[in-house]
Amino acid sequence: MLIRPLLCAAISLAAPLVAHAQPADFATRRLLIEQAQERGRAGDHDAAITLGERALRIQSTPSLLLFLASEQLAAGRPHAAFGLAEQCVFDANRTSLANRDDVLRACRQVIQQVRDDSAILVIRSEAIEGLVVMVDGQALASTQLGAPVFVRAGARAIRASANGYETQDVTVDARARSTIEHTVALTRTTHVSIAAPRTRGVTVIATTEPAARRERPRSLGRPLAASRSVAAPIAVTATGAAAMLAAVPLFFARQSALEGCVVEADAVVCESRAAVERVPTARTLGAGAIAALVGGGAIAATGAVWWLLGARRREAPIVALGPSSITVAGVWR
Repeated sequence: MLIRPLLCAAISLAAPLVAHAQPADFATRRLLIEQAQERGRAGDHDAAITLGERALRIQSTPSLLLFLASEQLAAGRPHAAFGLAEQCVFDANRTSLANRDDVLRACRQVIQQVRDDSAILVIRSEAIEGLVVMVDGQALASTQLGAPVFVRAGARAIRASANGYETQDVTVDARARSTIEHTVALTRTTHVSIAAPRTRGVTVIATTEPAARRERPRSLGRPLAASRSVAAPIAVTATGAAAMLAAVPLFFARQSALEGCVVEADAVVCESRAAVERVPTARTLGAGAIAALVGGGAIAATGAVWWLLGARRREAPIVALGPSSITVAGVWR
């Protein structure tokens, strides 16, 4: 394989192409290339690529593109290697390098090696906002979705994720010189939560997400604070209502005491002496019925006003409807 022996000579002969650069830039570029070659020989291909790309930003030459293509191929990124080798061929055909033919031959050799040893992966997906597709931990650019991408032969791990969707993990068997097509089909998640974010409330979360991804609800502050603030006014209202109900038997007892008597305005006409003796008792029962009715009503009204004032202090529930979620949140003080 003639690629690596040609690199040193090609980069050295390319020096006249960068003669128009500033002397400091040229020196920096030369040192970066030397360090990149050293890291590449040591097997640290990622560091070699980083250094080579810094030199490329100062000045691009076919020989430097060839070096980067070789390092990308050694690092297991055939698609990047293929693109750099293609650019190397394009640029070399427009230069007058002394060893142009050798550089062209080495760049074409990289291209052919990618075609022979790699598989083509085509990943398609419907339009999903924020979709991220990763192959072996490397994120694909949006322009690569639906387009052929060179990948290493073997088992390739594909992960697709987006906010509001279930993450999809798939492994495909990529054989050399084969084309694999994969369609991403994500399932929406439905999330329903009732939460009290302040420290004196209670957090309750109910969700339809899978159990493996479900977070355990956390309790914030005292869990009975909300119920205690509501129980007191309800008890007062119930007491008032009970007093009002007590007026009913008193009223009927009064009516029984007045049997045989006719009450007209302020005069009381009774048919018998026994009935006349029951009139004071009837008056007492009537007064008790009125007192129970009025007093119970006042107590019930006080409890109702207390409850309403407490309800105004509590924040009203918030219902948020999203494309894949329904969220209900309430805060109690």
